[in-house]
Amino acid sequence: MSAFHPNLDKVLYGELQPWLQDNVPDESYTPKISSIRLQENAVQLKYELSFPRPFNSKTKYYRRLIENAIEATVQNSISLMKEDEDEEILLCYTDEFLYKNLKTKLLDISEIIAAKDYSLAYLKNSYVPQPSERNHHTNTYIMQFLRLAYMQIYLEIQEEFIQHIEDIFIPEDFYTQLFREPIPGELPLRRIKFKEVIPNNKKQVSNNKHSAQSDRPSFTYKKYNHAPQNLTNLHNNFIRNGWIDAETSLAAFKRIFSGKDVLMPVKWTGNKSELYYFVKTLHSKKELVEYVGQRIWEITCNCFVDKDGKEFDRKKFKDTKDPKLSVAKIDKSIKLLE
Repeated sequence: MSAFHPNLDKVLYGELQPWLQDNVPDESYTPKISSIRLQENAVQLKYELSFPRPFNSKTKYYRRLIENAIEATVQNSISLMKEDEDEEILLCYTDEFLYKNLKTKLLDISEIIAAKDYSLAYLKNSYVPQPSERNHHTNTYIMQFLRLAYMQIYLEIQEEFIQHIEDIFIPEDFYTQLFREPIPGELPLRRIKFKEVIPNNKKQVSNNKHSAQSDRPSFTYKKYNHAPQNLTNLHNNFIRNGWIDAETSLAAFKRIFSGKDVLMPVKWTGNKSELYYFVKTLHSKKELVEYVGQRIWEITCNCFVDKDGKEFDRKKFKDTKDPKLSVAKIDKSIKLLE
């Protein structure tokens, strides 16, 4: 059973391709729009599309069709993947779904967009199509929206199973690594910022990302979204130096610098003094992560456990001294994040 809603592939490969002769007349879509009811959210989507409003009956119809397919595909995918709790099988699922299926579809759409000249430039407010260009204008809207739909599905599934994924994508990566296109000035896909509801009888400790509302907050690397390769380099460096367990996944490592709750702490296999010096320098000296004040060692204990998987005692970090032999090596590693 495929997790993909069939309408997505019908628009991309089949009988719903918008440029087919049977699908051209705009007036034929007016009575069809009411037949597609917007589905209630069965899953909480974490991304939203920022895209121009539909401008005729055909674009309204296709947009509603695709939006429903996004919801259904994300829900089906998550349900199917969670049926099996075996980590190796889940890794195979995510690899098959994201890297083979979704990336292939995204590349196929991009080839169509390039071959048929369905550029985003035609959707700018300044562009006014001539009567002979209206079909092309309409099809551009549909295929650009379809590509965004597949991008959103990719990011939603990645977010749900992020601890099992090595190569984390952000919206900009689709343009630079897959499409080989310039990144739009305003990204049409963005993560939803959920507001936390704070009970009236509790005081809000802080307005920053490390508020007490988070169960196991992580550090927030200031260049997390702009220079993700830096964390990849640090991950490789730490494994090479024997400071973290060699089996530490890149996804788990990046997560402890994301500002999100820690799902899987990283095993620190170096000396405790080396961890102390690394965190102190990263946070207080170099200021490469967001300031967390006195919570620095609490967050350190969220992010790292010792080589046996046991939690560190955060109170003891205050009495820890700098390592005698590895300060220069740690400083060199920290430069990878600058």
